[in-house]
Amino acid sequence: MTTSLATARPGPRGGRWWASLLLGAGLLVLAACSPRVPVTVDYPAAVRYAADADSLGLDAFLSLPASLQADRRSQAERWRQIARTAVAPARELQALRTVVGLDPTDGGAWLQLARRTRWFGDYQQVEDALAGCRATLPHASGRRRELAGGAALCEAWLRYDRGEWRRGLAWADTAAAHAADDDAVQLVRALHLAGLGRNRRAEDVAFRFARRDHRAHWIYAVSFWRRGGPQTAHGIFTGTGTEIASGTADFVKGAMRPTTVRAAEAYRDFGTVEELMENWWLAEQQYEYSAGFVAGADHPSVVRVDHAPLGHPHANRAMPVWLAFDRYHVTGSLSAYCALAFERFEAATDPVTTEFWAAAVVDAAGTLVRLDVDRAWARRARGLVLAEVPAQHAQARADLEAANRWFEARRAPDLRTLTTLGRLYLLADRPARARPVLERASEVAPEDARVWASLGLSYIHVGETEPALAALRRALELDPDLAVAWYNRGLLRYHLEDLPGAVSDLERAHELAPGDPDIAQLLEQLRRRLGQAAPPGS
Repeated sequence: MTTSLATARPGPRGGRWWASLLLGAGLLVLAACSPRVPVTVDYPAAVRYAADADSLGLDAFLSLPASLQADRRSQAERWRQIARTAVAPARELQALRTVVGLDPTDGGAWLQLARRTRWFGDYQQVEDALAGCRATLPHASGRRRELAGGAALCEAWLRYDRGEWRRGLAWADTAAAHAADDDAVQLVRALHLAGLGRNRRAEDVAFRFARRDHRAHWIYAVSFWRRGGPQTAHGIFTGTGTEIASGTADFVKGAMRPTTVRAAEAYRDFGTVEELMENWWLAEQQYEYSAGFVAGADHPSVVRVDHAPLGHPHANRAMPVWLAFDRYHVTGSLSAYCALAFERFEAATDPVTTEFWAAAVVDAAGTLVRLDVDRAWARRARGLVLAEVPAQHAQARADLEAANRWFEARRAPDLRTLTTLGRLYLLADRPARARPVLERASEVAPEDARVWASLGLSYIHVGETEPALAALRRALELDPDLAVAWYNRGLLRYHLEDLPGAVSDLERAHELAPGDPDIAQLLEQLRRRLGQAAPPGS
């Protein structure tokens, strides 16, 4: 525990004496561990530099004598060749990371690393690689325009992956100022415009592609999807119920069957819309097509995992997720990935694994919220993770409040949301907000002793002695071995100056949780006040 209860002092019998109770008591009821310390997570060993000790930053490289620079570039060339011929994604990433470690002036290697880690890495690594590419521009001479445009275009697609429409549109505009491939830029611009609700401008771009390939259908579909019409988007994707830009060569029997650039992203969007419609079989099919267009997704380092999406634990068909190195989301259902990441977060037993999956949940949930896909469940998952981080409690409360409103509107309250929200209110010294939430939790789970123990604590904090005693009595009736209930009742009796009763309750709590220092210290404090000696061996 991070806060000791041994310093608790009995307050006056009247007034707001309960305000002096330390919130550590709330932690005893609702959380069993201290906040986790963030830990930097490395890539898998296979993806790290092969020349770690020799890796340099750009400035350090440029300060080397010309002969040493030439030698390092010669070493990097061997790894460039490995990257070009590598079959395994891990080997390609390792080679690219080694190239930029040996020769950080190679903007092309930085850009290729960003493009590849967008599918097989994490977003922070992509952003680092893009920053590395941009840092080389002053030294790129004839390739400056190409690299600047390529980096901006990759950044625009990264933002599209994350549903960050405004930032993505800005990067698409930057790409438009540099890139020669205007069609590629206009596609991602139109998709971001659709995401922002600027549908007329997005559809003007779609009209340009109408007789050429699948991109017109894709833009129209995203436009309707983002304005709340997944049924119309479904019709565009499948070629049913729409006359928009039909009859192009890239489609089979009217359905959207892209076979050109960005097919992986297009099929991923198609799958998401089908998932929103709960067309599970069609969604799975579209995700399979998406994986088929990701270079390297058929390698053993990328595995398919089927998992139920958020909020659908009993769905007829779990959705596929493709994981690189058993952790990074390549393609497939992002909702299912978020649910999988949350499960792994809760099952983690070491700090590094815990922190990785916590970050994965927060990142995936944020994207789902922006995409308006399983929004309430995504906010629930993010809120439950952020509840473990004191600095993020305000965001955790906001997420869980929003999720709880959605659940209540559907008359389907979620116990975990309620109890965690109640704890966060207590930790924020807002017991009046905690009480109705925990009362609702006791209605949802009337046989849950921990809920009653938590409710009793909320009554303690608002100074309602009789309801507090009744709630704690109920907790102990349901589970006589619940240490936190004995502890909370002992703490209440302490502040009511019922010292013998407090000692009795705390002794029982100490028997049940002999390793808890807060219980032991408060019990010792009470015994000194009563002039009692600790029993032998206690």
